[in-house]
Amino acid sequence: LSHLTIELEQLKEIEKFSKTQKAQLTFFDDKKMYTLHPEPNKLLFDDAKLLHTELTLIDKKDLSSDMLLTKAMFLGDSTEIDQLLLDLPPSFYDEFYCVRSVSYNFEFLNRGASKGEALKVLAESLNLKPENVMAIGDAENDRSMLEYAGSAVVMENALLEIQALATFVTKSNDNDGVAFAIEELVLTK
Repeated sequence: LSHLTIELEQLKEIEKFSKTQKAQLTFFDDKKMYTLHPEPNKLLFDDAKLLHTELTLIDKKDLSSDMLLTKAMFLGDSTEIDQLLLDLPPSFYDEFYCVRSVSYNFEFLNRGASKGEALKVLAESLNLKPENVMAIGDAENDRSMLEYAGSAVVMENALLEIQALATFVTKSNDNDGVAFAIEELVLTK
Protein backbone atom coordinates (compact mmCIF):
# COMPACT_ATOMS: atom_id res chain seq x y z
CA LEU A 1 0.00 0.00 0.00
CA SER A 2 2.89 2.34 0.70
CA HIS A 3 6.68 2.23 0.51
CA LEU A 4 8.46 5.16 2.10
CA THR A 5 12.21 5.19 1.56
CA ILE A 6 15.26 7.20 2.50
CA GLU A 7 17.24 8.93 -0.20
CA LEU A 8 20.80 8.05 -1.19
CA GLU A 9 21.98 11.49 -0.04
CA GLN A 10 20.45 10.82 3.36
CA LEU A 11 22.24 7.48 3.55
CA LYS A 12 25.49 9.28 2.74
CA GLU A 13 24.88 11.66 5.67
CA ILE A 14 24.38 8.70 7.99
CA GLU A 15 27.44 6.97 6.55
CA LYS A 16 29.56 10.07 7.21
CA PHE A 17 28.34 10.09 10.82
CA SER A 18 29.06 6.33 11.09
CA LYS A 19 32.79 7.01 10.70
CA THR A 20 32.76 8.55 14.19
CA GLN A 21 31.07 5.51 15.77
CA LYS A 22 32.02 2.02 16.94
CA ALA A 23 28.55 0.61 16.19
CA GLN A 24 28.37 -0.52 12.58
CA LEU A 25 26.03 0.76 9.90
CA THR A 26 23.85 -1.50 7.82
CA PHE A 27 21.04 -0.57 5.42
CA PHE A 28 18.29 -2.31 3.51
CA ASP A 29 16.58 -2.17 0.17
CA ASP A 30 13.57 -4.32 -0.67
CA LYS A 31 15.76 -7.40 -1.21
CA LYS A 32 18.98 -7.26 0.79
CA MET A 33 20.80 -6.12 3.89
CA TYR A 34 24.01 -4.23 3.07
CA THR A 35 27.10 -3.01 4.85
CA LEU A 36 29.98 -0.84 3.72
CA HIS A 37 32.11 -2.10 6.59
CA PRO A 38 34.93 -4.43 5.38
CA GLU A 39 34.84 -6.38 8.67
CA PRO A 40 31.21 -6.67 9.76
CA ASN A 41 30.65 -7.39 13.44
CA LYS A 42 28.84 -10.50 14.70
CA LEU A 43 25.64 -8.52 15.30
CA LEU A 44 25.32 -7.73 11.59
CA PHE A 45 25.54 -11.42 10.70
CA ASP A 46 23.17 -12.38 13.53
CA ASP A 47 20.61 -9.78 12.45
CA ALA A 48 20.79 -10.92 8.82
CA LYS A 49 20.15 -14.49 9.98
CA LEU A 50 17.24 -13.34 12.16
CA LEU A 51 15.75 -11.51 9.16
CA HIS A 52 16.35 -14.47 6.82
CA THR A 53 18.45 -12.39 4.48
CA GLU A 54 22.03 -12.32 3.34
CA LEU A 55 24.45 -9.67 4.54
CA THR A 56 25.97 -8.14 1.41
CA LEU A 57 29.21 -6.17 1.47
CA ILE A 58 28.89 -3.26 -0.95
CA ASP A 59 31.43 -0.67 -2.02
CA LYS A 60 30.45 2.98 -1.62
CA LYS A 61 30.99 3.57 -5.35
CA ASP A 62 28.33 0.92 -6.10
CA LEU A 63 25.60 2.76 -4.23
CA SER A 64 22.93 3.96 -6.61
CA SER A 65 20.07 6.42 -6.41
CA ASP A 66 17.98 3.63 -7.99
CA MET A 67 18.18 1.66 -4.74
CA LEU A 68 14.92 1.77 -2.79
CA LEU A 69 16.42 2.19 0.66
CA THR A 70 13.93 1.12 3.30
CA LYS A 71 16.07 1.95 6.33
CA ALA A 72 19.54 2.37 7.75
CA MET A 73 20.48 0.87 11.10
CA PHE A 74 23.41 0.83 13.48
CA LEU A 75 24.23 -2.39 15.30
CA GLY A 76 26.58 -2.55 18.27
CA ASP A 77 26.64 -3.42 21.93
CA SER A 78 24.44 -1.31 24.20
CA THR A 79 27.29 0.98 25.27
CA GLU A 80 28.13 1.69 21.61
CA ILE A 81 24.49 2.55 20.88
CA ASP A 82 24.32 4.68 24.04
CA GLN A 83 27.36 6.62 22.79
CA LEU A 84 25.85 6.95 19.32
CA LEU A 85 22.77 8.55 20.87
CA LEU A 86 24.93 11.05 22.73
CA ASP A 87 26.77 11.94 19.50
CA LEU A 88 23.76 11.95 17.16
CA PRO A 89 23.18 15.32 15.47
CA PRO A 90 19.79 16.69 16.60
CA SER A 91 18.94 17.43 12.96
CA PHE A 92 18.69 13.67 12.32
CA TYR A 93 15.58 13.56 14.52
CA ASP A 94 13.97 16.15 12.21
CA GLU A 95 15.07 14.40 9.03
CA PHE A 96 14.27 10.78 9.93
CA TYR A 97 11.98 8.65 12.03
CA CYS A 98 14.62 7.45 14.53
CA VAL A 99 13.99 4.58 16.89
CA ARG A 100 15.82 2.17 19.16
CA SER A 101 13.81 -1.04 19.29
CA VAL A 102 16.36 -3.10 21.26
CA SER A 103 19.49 -2.23 23.23
CA TYR A 104 21.86 -3.13 20.38
CA ASN A 105 20.34 -1.18 17.48
CA PHE A 106 19.27 2.25 16.34
CA GLU A 107 17.25 2.75 13.15
CA PHE A 108 16.72 5.56 10.64
CA LEU A 109 13.61 5.45 8.45
CA ASN A 110 11.68 7.85 6.28
CA ARG A 111 10.08 10.49 8.51
CA GLY A 112 6.60 9.08 7.81
CA ALA A 113 7.49 5.39 8.06
CA SER A 114 6.54 4.47 11.62
CA LYS A 115 4.52 1.37 12.45
CA GLY A 116 1.70 3.68 13.53
CA GLU A 117 1.58 5.37 10.13
CA ALA A 118 1.67 1.98 8.41
CA LEU A 119 -1.19 0.70 10.56
CA LYS A 120 -3.19 3.86 9.85
CA VAL A 121 -2.73 3.45 6.07
CA LEU A 122 -3.81 -0.20 6.30
CA ALA A 123 -6.81 0.55 8.53
CA GLU A 124 -7.98 3.36 6.26
CA SER A 125 -7.66 1.13 3.18
CA LEU A 126 -9.97 -1.36 4.95
CA ASN A 127 -12.32 1.40 6.17
CA LEU A 128 -11.56 0.59 9.81
CA LYS A 129 -11.69 3.16 12.57
CA PRO A 130 -8.81 3.13 15.08
CA GLU A 131 -11.15 1.87 17.81
CA ASN A 132 -11.67 -1.29 15.72
CA VAL A 133 -7.96 -2.00 15.36
CA MET A 134 -5.76 -4.09 17.64
CA ALA A 135 -1.98 -3.76 17.71
CA ILE A 136 0.44 -5.97 19.65
CA GLY A 137 3.91 -4.79 20.63
CA ASP A 138 6.70 -4.74 23.19
CA ALA A 139 9.31 -2.15 22.23
CA GLU A 140 9.86 1.52 21.47
CA ASN A 141 9.41 1.00 17.73
CA ASP A 142 5.85 -0.21 18.51
CA ARG A 143 4.85 2.99 20.36
CA SER A 144 3.14 4.81 17.47
CA MET A 145 1.25 1.66 16.47
CA LEU A 146 0.01 1.09 20.03
CA GLU A 147 -0.98 4.76 20.33
CA TYR A 148 -3.01 4.52 17.11
CA ALA A 149 -4.90 1.29 17.83
CA GLY A 150 -8.04 1.29 19.92
CA SER A 151 -6.87 -1.96 21.48
CA ALA A 152 -3.20 -1.66 22.50
CA VAL A 153 -1.95 -5.09 23.51
CA VAL A 154 1.44 -5.15 25.18
CA MET A 155 3.57 -8.16 26.05
CA GLU A 156 4.21 -8.64 29.78
CA ASN A 157 7.97 -8.56 29.10
CA ALA A 158 7.72 -5.19 27.32
CA LEU A 159 9.54 -2.06 28.40
CA LEU A 160 7.71 -0.35 31.29
CA GLU A 161 7.09 2.81 29.26
CA ILE A 162 5.47 0.69 26.55
CA GLN A 163 3.39 -1.22 29.13
CA ALA A 164 1.96 2.16 30.17
CA LEU A 165 0.25 2.35 26.74
CA ALA A 166 -1.57 -0.96 27.17
CA THR A 167 -5.29 -1.48 27.16
CA PHE A 168 -4.46 -5.18 27.70
CA VAL A 169 -1.26 -6.84 28.88
CA THR A 170 -0.77 -10.32 27.46
CA LYS A 171 1.66 -13.11 28.28
CA SER A 172 5.32 -12.80 27.33
CA ASN A 173 6.77 -13.47 23.90
CA ASP A 174 8.11 -16.80 25.18
CA ASN A 175 4.67 -17.83 26.47
CA ASP A 176 2.64 -17.35 23.29
CA GLY A 177 1.43 -13.88 24.24
CA VAL A 178 0.19 -13.03 20.74
CA ALA A 179 -1.92 -16.19 20.56
CA PHE A 180 -3.25 -15.55 24.08
CA ALA A 181 -4.28 -11.99 23.19
CA ILE A 182 -6.06 -13.10 20.02
CA GLU A 183 -7.87 -15.88 21.90
CA GLU A 184 -8.92 -13.52 24.73
CA LEU A 185 -9.79 -10.41 22.74
CA VAL A 186 -10.90 -11.67 19.33
CA LEU A 187 -11.95 -15.32 19.32
CA THR A 188 -14.00 -15.21 22.54
CA LYS A 189 -16.15 -12.27 21.41
